[in-house]
Amino acid sequence: MVEQNQYITFEVLDERFVIRSDVDREYFLGLVSHLNSKIDEVKGRFPKLSHLKSAILAAINILDEMEKQKKNLLNERDVELIQNLSQSLASAIEADEGER
Repeated sequence: MVEQNQYITFEVLDERFVIRSDVDREYFLGLVSHLNSKIDEVKGRFPKLSHLKSAILAAINILDEMEKQKKNLLNERDVELIQNLSQSLASAIEADEGER
């Protein structure tokens, strides 16, 4: 059960934050963990970047992942739709041939 207006404490780039939210704490902390891992990846590749630039690049990487996942989801839905239409068409053709 999600508490109403609970306080959630988290850290990003050695900065401590406290927010008040009704979002599920574990879900939110999972998002923070994902963000921190992406920031660590960026900092691993570009250790001299400032915290701000590292965070911005990590955010862009996360958004890129999200866009790619949306496109893949749409492609999967398109494939499923085409398969369903093909099956319907095949059934209609079989039914029409059976009536002849």
